[in-house]
Amino acid sequence: MVVTIRDVLGPKWFQYKLFDDNSLSTGGLSREEETLGDFIGDSDIDPYEDPVGEIQKELKRCGLQEIEEVDSYIQELIQQRLWDIENDFDVSILNYKWDYK
Repeated sequence: MVVTIRDVLGPKWFQYKLFDDNSLSTGGLSREEETLGDFIGDSDIDPYEDPVGEIQKELKRCGLQEIEEVDSYIQELIQQRLWDIENDFDVSILNYKWDYK
């Protein structure tokens, strides 16, 4: 199952406002008040097909902040899957560190 940006942010995903990642000295916004729709329109990313991880990577590569809601959503998904595995196999997974990027 691929989780897309639309799955996470909903039908108005394209209106999501982007911000510079001030920890990086290169890249940043292409235009004032740039939205995710603007950003994706200038890229090869398909918001209905590509996984959200691809969008997060591209934002970071371009000197933009990654989308917090995406990180939170993915973290919750991973936690739920871990609980499912623990329940299904009667095991305990301790101190799991997630990194989908």
